[in-house]
Amino acid sequence: RTLPGFEVSGSTGDLSANSNCVIHRKMPWLQYRQGSLVPVSS
Repeated sequence: RTLPGFEVSGSTGDLSANSNCVIHRKMPWLQYRQGSLVPVSS
């Protein structure tokens, strides 16, 4: 069973599951700047 809109932040992106219990992962875009990874501005 899933909860509508349920999402959790994992170490590799945001995880969610659909009604068939299939896990989806949304990974953020990052840039390497001055020795650090930073999120890409939209």
